[in-house]
Amino acid sequence: MQNDEILNGIHPHHAEVTKKMLPLLPSANIGDGIFILKNSEIENMGIPVNEMELLHPYYDTFSIGRYYFNPSVKSQIIYTTSDFKDVSLMDKYPVLKKHLDKYVDVITSDNRPYGLHRARKQEFFENPKICSLRKCVIPTFSYIETPAYVTAEWYIIMTCRVDMRYLTTLLNSSLIKFWLLKMGKIQGSIYQVDKDPLVKIPILVPDDTLNANIIDLYNEIVARRNKGEVTEDIESKADTLIFEAYGLIENDIKTVKNIIEEWENKD
Repeated sequence: MQNDEILNGIHPHHAEVTKKMLPLLPSANIGDGIFILKNSEIENMGIPVNEMELLHPYYDTFSIGRYYFNPSVKSQIIYTTSDFKDVSLMDKYPVLKKHLDKYVDVITSDNRPYGLHRARKQEFFENPKICSLRKCVIPTFSYIETPAYVTAEWYIIMTCRVDMRYLTTLLNSSLIKFWLLKMGKIQGSIYQVDKDPLVKIPILVPDDTLNANIIDLYNEIVARRNKGEVTEDIESKADTLIFEAYGLIENDIKTVKNIIEEWENKD
C-alpha cells in the first residue's frame, strides 16, 4: 500500500471527562462528553439544525470488528479542524461553543479550546474505507461504506487501486496474519498494526476472476457475521484462493498454518 492511502484516526485529545479532570470541573461527572457526545447528551443540549453540521457519526471498537460493522449511531464527534484556532469561527455555533467553554480549563490540545487535537483528513471518514484496529489479538479489518469517524485506535485505509472488499478479505487472511506475525510488531500476545507494517504488506492486484470470487466470499462472510454466525469455513475458502494466488505450494501453506497455530497456542 502507499503512504497516502493510510491515515491514523482522529486524536480528539479530550473525548470525555476523566477522573483526573474532576478537580478542575467540580460540576462534571466522569464520562461526560467533551468532543464526543452521546445521543442523550445531544438531545438534552437542544442543538439547532445549523450547528448539527459540526456533528458526525462516531464509532468505537464495540461497533466495528473483524468483517463487522454496526451502523447504529450512539455518539457523535464535534469535528473541528485546526481552522478553529480562530476562535471567532465558533461564534456561528453558540450552543456547541457554550458546551466546550465549560471545559476550557482542561482542554490543552494544539487547537484549543474549540479544535480537535488532530482532526485528520475528513474524506477518509466520509468515504468508503477500511478500518484497521491498531492493537488486536487477531488482525482486524472492516470495510465501511458509510460515513464513520473513528479515533486513533484505528488506521483508515482508502484506495482505488483494488476493490476494498477484496482488500479487506486479503488483510484478514491467514497469509497476512502470518506476514504481520513475522514482519510486523508484536507486543506479548497482541498485534500492533501501525502504518509502517501496513504500508509494507505486499498487496497482490487480482485478476477479474480472483477479484469476483473473493468478493463473493467477502459478501457471505459479512452476511454471516451480521447474524452472529461462524465464518471459519468461508474464510478457509478465501485463504485457499489467496495462498494459490500468491504462489504458495502445499508445504508452504502447511508451514504458515503451523507457525500461526504454534504462536496462538504458545501460552
